[in-house]
Amino acid sequence: MIMIAGHVHLDPADVSEFMADAQATYPVAAANPGNILLSFAVDNAERGTVTVLEEWKSTDALAAHLAAHQVQQIFAKWTARMRNEVRMFDAMNERDLGHTELLSTGAFRSWPGLAWPCAGS
Repeated sequence: MIMIAGHVHLDPADVSEFMADAQATYPVAAANPGNILLSFAVDNAERGTVTVLEEWKSTDALAAHLAAHQVQQIFAKWTARMRNEVRMFDAMNERDLGHTELLSTGAFRSWPGLAWPCAGS
């Protein structure tokens, strides 16, 4: 599995336009059987920061998405207007985020607003 994650940085005045263009690619990704997730979210509008998160079944599926005409149009329009800090990761050993396993380590007990039941707290 392939994960794409990170931020793009834009002129704050461009965030709304970028989001509209980026979200217009959702149907393109949804039509790709290798797409699991495609998400763009404004992280900080005042700073012009957008979070990108994608999940793909394979590099071939991702390559097909990136080659799509609509996606190529986004790159042509925005590449020179943004700083791209999005990275690709190979995801191995995927599993549910089981709170029992994580809580047994004590890792999450100190998180503010934690809604999970905390054994031993």
